[in-house]
Amino acid sequence: MIKSYVAAAASVLMLTACNHGSQNSEITDSSAPVEVFRHDSTPEFSVVYRIPAIASVKAGPHEGRVVALNDYRYCGSDIGFGRIDLYQSLSDDLGTTWTAPGHMRDSVGNPVAQGTGEGDFETSLQHPDAGFGDAAIVSDRETGKLLVLSVCGYTPFGKATRENPNQVARWYSSDGADSWTPYENITEDIYTLFDGKVPGNKVKSMFFGSGRLCQSSRIKVGDSYRIYGAITGRTDGATCNWVLYSDDFGKTWAVLGGPMIPAVPEFGDEPKVEELPDGSVVIAARSARGKRSYNVFTYSDAAKAEGTWDNHVVTDCGTGININACDGEILIVPAVNDSTGTDCYVALQSFPFSEQREKVGLVWKEIPSAGPYAPSMFETWQGSFELTPLPSGYSTMVQLNDGSIGALYEEETHVRTRGRAYCGVFRRVTLDEITGGKYKAKK
Repeated sequence: MIKSYVAAAASVLMLTACNHGSQNSEITDSSAPVEVFRHDSTPEFSVVYRIPAIASVKAGPHEGRVVALNDYRYCGSDIGFGRIDLYQSLSDDLGTTWTAPGHMRDSVGNPVAQGTGEGDFETSLQHPDAGFGDAAIVSDRETGKLLVLSVCGYTPFGKATRENPNQVARWYSSDGADSWTPYENITEDIYTLFDGKVPGNKVKSMFFGSGRLCQSSRIKVGDSYRIYGAITGRTDGATCNWVLYSDDFGKTWAVLGGPMIPAVPEFGDEPKVEELPDGSVVIAARSARGKRSYNVFTYSDAAKAEGTWDNHVVTDCGTGININACDGEILIVPAVNDSTGTDCYVALQSFPFSEQREKVGLVWKEIPSAGPYAPSMFETWQGSFELTPLPSGYSTMVQLNDGSIGALYEEETHVRTRGRAYCGVFRRVTLDEITGGKYKAKK
């Protein structure tokens, strides 16, 4: 069973912490939880939030700003069941305080990710703006420009066909999320990557894994560092995970390793992708049967994106329990081993520490600074850190500009209704806290 480390309280910083049962509502240390997106079933906060996404602006005048996104689910369910908006909240002090949640807007204040709720399955193609959800976000490391992708429309994942698919939306911001471009529908740009090239001939439905898109710190082709997004796609025979990559910051995409060889070829579910220290790529996906799936792509020619996937593993991450089938984030950060003073890397993976959706936390381990890497390295972990003891679900993480880790996760802070009363809660923790003093993060 995994062991949790609990950070000690220090000094009072602010008065907007979550109300966690009998706990004091004051924030007592830098890693106390902050309620960013509130749902408590009162008239003012009656719409439920789901599916967190997070980014830290990497450059420019808004460098260090934290951008949090969540589904604002008027329909109370996934894409294909009614209106969903994307809401955002911004922090310029590493997550201590946040702006009031609201729409993503263009330069003159018009909402650009506001669902209409119009349509039905049969007319979904005519209503791509019925709803927007499951956002994934990244900030360019040189310019600070933001990219967001989401699923959109009125087609449920399990009912979609190639002729009536889940649709894909894209937005950009060049001013730290103060304003966004109008949404662009890039559905055919993505689906045609697979037509006639996969087992079963086509992908019938798909979506990008929500949370954090990954940008390489090592591979730059032309003017841009490579970015990665992992997808879940349903063919005639299986639900699989692939990794897509872009060398022009999301304008065009290709399939890493080719469409015929999925990174996770069976029981694929909500995936995340991260870069390993040598530029290799790891996919980590929610899986069935109380497990998580991992695979590693090793480049033979990074500039040409040539290489091969290993054989994926399905694991309980060393917990000894059936992990709840829940979306979580993988994050790898440069670090220093406190006992030796040597540079290294630490991998983090978040998920509920339970067979139920509760006790979201993260496991951690040191990983080698050089490859080759194998999927099996993610079957065991050194330790763990619990983010919340409460009922909780999806989670995502990003490294902030001071080196600390910003986690955004779903939590039933006020109401217990089995996943239908989630708030979006942010918690900032240091690698030193997470690992019990064994490692410190490098920026």
